[in-house]
Amino acid sequence: MFRVPLWPMTTYDSHPVGAWWAKGIPVLDHHELAVGKLAALLARRQVRDLFDSHRILQMDDLDPQRLRIGFVVYGAMNR
Repeated sequence: MFRVPLWPMTTYDSHPVGAWWAKGIPVLDHHELAVGKLAALLARRQVRDLFDSHRILQMDDLDPQRLRIGFVVYGAMNR
């Protein structure tokens, strides 16, 4: 990623696959991931973005105010 995230990132450990696993994987806030996918839907108009957007809009724990702010920022970046 070539920019500063809008919200703090968190780190997670992966699930073990056999004897292997990764620790401390940086992950974007789920609002930022959602906003990125919704902005991609409008910018690219690909079927995969429509599928992802449909799944995102079914999530219960999204804050509409954060989505609005992020969507404005991402929309400005896509211009």
